[in-house]
Amino acid sequence: MVTLCCLPSLLFGTLLSGLDIRTRRVPRLLVLSWLLAQCAAWSFLAWQSHRWLPLAMALMGALGAMVIQLALALARPGALGLGDVSVALPLGCLVGWFGFDAFVAWWLCMACLGALWVGAWRLAARRIRKVPFVPPMVCAALVAPLLA
Repeated sequence: MVTLCCLPSLLFGTLLSGLDIRTRRVPRLLVLSWLLAQCAAWSFLAWQSHRWLPLAMALMGALGAMVIQLALALARPGALGLGDVSVALPLGCLVGWFGFDAFVAWWLCMACLGALWVGAWRLAARRIRKVPFVPPMVCAALVAPLLA
């Protein structure tokens, strides 16, 4: 059942990754829809299993991820866009359900995959300065619960 509840993040993450690669834009309405769908899936699972602590951890993960990502975006303006900050909300919600270890693993995976992604992107597209960062964020969020 937990795997099925990860489906909103897989679908919306794939869609937004493609949009970010193609247009360098992350529509806030899609991110909000993603967050609501992921929260609804976790709420249903919490209600069905009578386990409310993972739901609280998912909500704290969403808030924590957004705050950390916003701090990183403000620390070095231009490095991360606000689209990346907004995508951290539903991804933090996804990873937060699996606990603090998964949350930390997500950030470590995001750093490693992000560095590889930026390097590969710069080699492949030498003239393009803006690198879409949603794809490594989504990939790291889907891998992190498996590592934790």
